[in-house]
Amino acid sequence: MKEPYARFFTMEHMSMMLLAWVLVHIGRAQVKRAATDAAKHKKMLIFFGLAIVLILVSIPWPFREAIGKPLFRW
Repeated sequence: MKEPYARFFTMEHMSMMLLAWVLVHIGRAQVKRAATDAAKHKKMLIFFGLAIVLILVSIPWPFREAIGKPLFRW
């Protein structure tokens, strides 16, 4: 786990994507049970917003020094 590249793809990427999937699943169930439209939209914003933040954080963007990958491979 000393190498940042291997640690990112074996632990961080996988666990954050799994957590994002769990948030979307729980959020969908909570939205179905919500009584009013305002409550549905609020819960949807919270759960799905957190999930999209986790997904964006766990992508190996090119500007991340230790784990960055190019956007396009020629």
